[in-house]
Amino acid sequence: MMAYPFGDKHRPDSIIYSPARALFNPIGGIYHAKSNKKHRATVVRRRSGHQQHPIQPGNPDGRNPYTQERLETARALNQEARELTDRQKMAYGRQFEATQTVQKAWDEASLAYSAAVKIARIAFRDSPTAQNALSINGARKKTLSGWLDQARRFYNNMLQDPEFIAAMVPYSYDQAKLEAEAALVQAVATASEAQDKARGVAQEATQLRDAKLDELDRWLADYKAVAEIALAASPQQLEQLGWVVA
Repeated sequence: MMAYPFGDKHRPDSIIYSPARALFNPIGGIYHAKSNKKHRATVVRRRSGHQQHPIQPGNPDGRNPYTQERLETARALNQEARELTDRQKMAYGRQFEATQTVQKAWDEASLAYSAAVKIARIAFRDSPTAQNALSINGARKKTLSGWLDQARRFYNNMLQDPEFIAAMVPYSYDQAKLEAEAALVQAVATASEAQDKARGVAQEATQLRDAKLDELDRWLADYKAVAEIALAASPQQLEQLGWVVA
């Protein structure tokens, strides 16, 4: 059974880097973690190990099937996996920042919009036409998309009708104030679009990283199979490679 060096729970937005034991020295320090169905992050630091390859005894022809060229291929996979993991971590960091930006903008705009709706309900108490146009009856939507639809409708229709604006003026809501609050709503929409873009970039980065880790897994699986045959008489060396010998 393959020994996985660390068992931290990994989240897409928080890859945990932990020092771990190298699965095999000749690669220079490949670290591997497995979490649920997906493979998670990879190289923390390169570890210099002995360059004498351990898979020598036990081969029928006495030759080492893992040549320097094949080990260099694995080193390249290792480096690519590390770089893709770093990019994925950075992408999710940007997504997290984008989410915070959306929440901050939404909080500010929601405060202003909620107050304006309450005033509008007073100003247009006797005007069903205005109530319908401004969508001020009923509860405000809880989802961001639903909230944006209501808020945009409110400010767009308000600012397009001079009579609506005039009815709000006695309550200290002139055109300039309504336009400023409409800009806050637009800022939420803009931040949400940026968040969607950041989410897409992060998801793509995860797919690229996982694909590279899958490729590395296949290399390691072949290596392990050969090692178990070549080192059948030397279980201690198998353990040094990071595999538990039953």
